[in-house]
Amino acid sequence: MRKLLMLVLVSLCTAAAVFAGGGQAASGGAGKTHIRFAQWDGGLALETYNKVAEAYNKSQDKVEVEIINIPTDYDTKVMAMIAAGDPPECGFMEAATILFPLAEEGVIVNLLDFFKTDSTVKYSDMWESVAYWQNKDTLLGIGTPEPFGVFYSPDLFRKYGVAEPPSRYETGWTWDEFVRTAQLLTIDKNGNNALSPRFDPDNIDVYGVTFGKWWAVYCAVYNVSGAEGFLYDNGTKWGFFSPEGIDAMQKLADLIYRYHVSPTPTASAGVPGTAEGFMTGKVAMEIAGQWVNDALMNDNVSYNVAPIPRIKTAGTTVTSAAFSILETPRKDAAWDFFKYMIKPESLRPLNVSGLWLPFTKLGLVQSNLDAIVTPKHPRNQYDVFYVPVLDPNCKPVISAVVVDFAKINNEFSAVLDQIWSGEKNYQQIVNENQNRINVLVKGYYEQGTF
Repeated sequence: MRKLLMLVLVSLCTAAAVFAGGGQAASGGAGKTHIRFAQWDGGLALETYNKVAEAYNKSQDKVEVEIINIPTDYDTKVMAMIAAGDPPECGFMEAATILFPLAEEGVIVNLLDFFKTDSTVKYSDMWESVAYWQNKDTLLGIGTPEPFGVFYSPDLFRKYGVAEPPSRYETGWTWDEFVRTAQLLTIDKNGNNALSPRFDPDNIDVYGVTFGKWWAVYCAVYNVSGAEGFLYDNGTKWGFFSPEGIDAMQKLADLIYRYHVSPTPTASAGVPGTAEGFMTGKVAMEIAGQWVNDALMNDNVSYNVAPIPRIKTAGTTVTSAAFSILETPRKDAAWDFFKYMIKPESLRPLNVSGLWLPFTKLGLVQSNLDAIVTPKHPRNQYDVFYVPVLDPNCKPVISAVVVDFAKINNEFSAVLDQIWSGEKNYQQIVNENQNRINVLVKGYYEQGTF
């Protein structure tokens, strides 16, 4: 990690100066302590962050926060700032990439120290599923939960006479029911669905389902497979090589090559994104995270949401990024901004837009729900995205609990290209790669409580 930081410093010292505002943060206007909050979002999110910063700056006379937007090469540029000795005081850190390596270098503040000494905010109000612990005594960051579900077009369901799915994740579709539904909604250019003996899989006009080929999507399916955790054999082996993991991953591949209800990588190039796919009637469903609400609501798309279909168990999974504070002389000021930012009212525009869920459990009390749920939200929003994260059995984000997840996932994702391309079935991938990847498994991070 030290070598990497030095290489980044050499190659990106100019970028570091730019994003640091040309120099180290010390004091702001009128004697205020100046801090920087780093993040990568643009659009409404950036607009909201800036409004929050403006409101915060006006609310008190001790701290002035500046929002730094780094839309590309985020990790590299943040590391360049750190290597230059001028890190941002706080910001979002992706746990699947840089959070834990930076923590090992002593760059990330232990939030537990603040929670223990500041009675104005309670750890019990945070989402445990997106708490990032390095060990039971070190809390690296807190995120906002991003649950997964199945987005779908009610218009296409009605057009082809298919019943819409149940909304509750405990009693939602089974995987077989989901596949059959996808078959009924996959239509070739002659009007035949994928259950018809006349169906032409080489000339598909409407796809039943699409899904992203990245770790959070396959975790969403893995978490309904009946597996006990992301690792198996007493935490010594990668869970996606367990019997449940093999079954779940092959089920995803089967959507493409066995049932022909999802596009191949080649066909995907001609398949529109979710909003356009729903509006043009070319895509019936998509497995995705709840932030997709933002684009669909903004484009006035007709859609609804359903839970991830059950393979063996009902379940929900989340992803997130950690809101972390970095080791600087201004970490107390960063904590003050952290407390302001997690208030339900501070980031409410992101909840109203559908981009985010509230930062704390307090955001899902009825009084706040009345303020953030709009007629544009899908009618199953509460059942599919709010109820599951309130469940104490909500599965934690994998990048927060598996040691060296980034290393494991880099190797695992690379070999998965062979299953998405149809070159191999998943069992072949397991046979050829499990020993090499299992060597990287080091168990779970010890989770703390407070």
